[in-house]
Amino acid sequence: MISGTTRSALRALFYIAERERQGIVSVREIAERLEESPSYVAKISQGLAKAGILRSGRGRYGGVSLGAS
Repeated sequence: MISGTTRSALRALFYIAERERQGIVSVREIAERLEESPSYVAKISQGLAKAGILRSGRGRYGGVSLGAS
């Protein structure tokens, strides 16, 4: 059994992977897709970026993308 946070993180990763060709995906876009709050998705994204799974960019045109493998 996995936690709700882990489930949301996996769903976010799958969505980002689907959108990889379009480049950076905004946290707001991911939150809308997952039907979660943007702050919750931002918290999940920070953890994944810290682990090197995602790359993140700040600012108006910021967002997340899959990390280097």
